[in-house]
Amino acid sequence: VDREDTLASLTVDAGPILTFCSQVLADRIRALRRWAELPEESVDDLAIMLTRLAQSLVLTPDGPPRLRSRADFDRFGRAVIVPLILS
Repeated sequence: VDREDTLASLTVDAGPILTFCSQVLADRIRALRRWAELPEESVDDLAIMLTRLAQSLVLTPDGPPRLRSRADFDRFGRAVIVPLILS
């Protein structure tokens, strides 16, 4: 795979894939919130931001937060992602 094409598809041409991923994530968050009997407001915005965060972590793995191990990912998820999803 050409590096330049891959980078472009993950950045300047990423609109459609980010839209798709955020819609799938929003559906999952809604299902979780229904199960937990939590409000489903602002789910679309939250899913978009979480998708963008994931994109950033994939494209810039050496920047903060430093997630180098499974334990790092678990800690970050519990401290940052889970509260966002359940709020």
